[in-house]
Amino acid sequence: YVPKVDISRVIPDNAEAGRLAAEHLLSRGYRNLAFFQATGSYNIRIREAGFRAAALKAGANYFHWDFPAAEKRGETSWARYLETMLTTTPRPLGILAQSDNRAVQLLGMCEDLGLRVPQDLAIVGIDNNEAACELASVPITSVDIDWETLGFRGAKLLDDMLHGRRE
Repeated sequence: YVPKVDISRVIPDNAEAGRLAAEHLLSRGYRNLAFFQATGSYNIRIREAGFRAAALKAGANYFHWDFPAAEKRGETSWARYLETMLTTTPRPLGILAQSDNRAVQLLGMCEDLGLRVPQDLAIVGIDNNEAACELASVPITSVDIDWETLGFRGAKLLDDMLHGRRE
């Protein structure tokens, strides 16, 4: 997704996805919330902003694990970076990973470090990739972007455009 492009498109509400994840973790009593960002794409930054806003609005302690920023400061290993974040951030901790695939990688790192999920920390992903979430050693909770509905909306938009119909 490219933000300031004036074209018709159907995109997920990434800020809302971040907000929903924060509310889920807050409703389970987590007061320390972290967002794990492994890439610097616009969509991921919007997810983080929604998560951060909801966390801060609720008065939670917020931590942004921003690997792209750490890379710019000279960090070369995201595994080493994550290990540092996991061992120094206060617990109990609720973490939103930028995607389900990153959530599964985060879960693996927790297991390597002997951290218990969900006892020591909870992990939430985004995208509702059922294979990744359900087949993980500990099932991952995920915010469902509902890609199927977005696909249908995109197809309808295209059909409307091809037939000269405008919203």
